[in-house]
Amino acid sequence: MTFGDLKRERQPGVVRLGEGAGFSGAWVDPAVDLAKRGNLDYLLFECLAERTIALAQLSRLNDPSGGYDPHLARRMEAVLPYCWPSGTRILTNSGAANPLGAGERIVAIARKLGFTGLRVGVVTGDDVLDALDLDTSVIAETGQTLREIAPALVSANAYIGAEPLIEALDQSYAVSFVPGHIDGHGPPEFASPAEAADIVDHMRTISAPYGTMLDVAGAEVQVRLA
Repeated sequence: MTFGDLKRERQPGVVRLGEGAGFSGAWVDPAVDLAKRGNLDYLLFECLAERTIALAQLSRLNDPSGGYDPHLARRMEAVLPYCWPSGTRILTNSGAANPLGAGERIVAIARKLGFTGLRVGVVTGDDVLDALDLDTSVIAETGQTLREIAPALVSANAYIGAEPLIEALDQSYAVSFVPGHIDGHGPPEFASPAEAADIVDHMRTISAPYGTMLDVAGAEVQVRLA
């Protein structure tokens, strides 16, 4: 089977997924091929890890308008001309330390490309720096309190679970940005809303004793229109 053979009509009950990136520096061309010829329902860009978001937070300290993935604009300019007309929806955590800024950037790109009515969902709520108790929070590796290292403390981000992303899918956003982290022990980003809700419940049950899922009450979905 050649790659061109993947082009077909969508079938009820079948969800076609494409992984456009597995890290921030992934090549753009394979994502374009998927968007152009994969006949996808969803195109995913997984661009973030713990070290990456720390670097993004440092970047935003130097430039408050930055802090999202440096390759975001190039990727969206390349794939939106294929995704938007075909109805392929994009899911990504490229928002990093500034998901709202990333969403605004995508709106600007969509307008430049002449797309109107494109909905960009932005998930916020993973930044918990202001919620930390510096005197009682202790670094496990050193035994120091956060107060002792406060001058060097840049950011604190939480795994927020998948519910806000499901909400964005339910609201039919063409592009959904999540912030720092979707829990690595949680549901896959490509699950349908109904499937993902079931998986969330299951994973919360089995992971609760190990503290692997942290839901942030402030997580919410915001929308931007092109």
